[in-house]
Amino acid sequence: MVFFVLGAGVVAMLAYGAMVDRRARRRGRWSRDGAAMSREVRDARRDARAWDAGSVGHSGEDLSWMKHRDR
Repeated sequence: MVFFVLGAGVVAMLAYGAMVDRRARRRGRWSRDGAAMSREVRDARRDARAWDAGSVGHSGEDLSWMKHRDR
């Protein structure tokens, strides 16, 4: 009986997650996986080190305002 209740709970959570994911994909949203998040963290750290060194970074964004910061 306990295993049935636990199994039903796991199945219900998976079904709910699939429903939320499908709804988000239909609306054009997406969720990042672990690899994408770690890549973004790595890029942000690289840009922070470059900014500390006096460069404007490598992310391709317009960071020209950083050149004029007060020290």
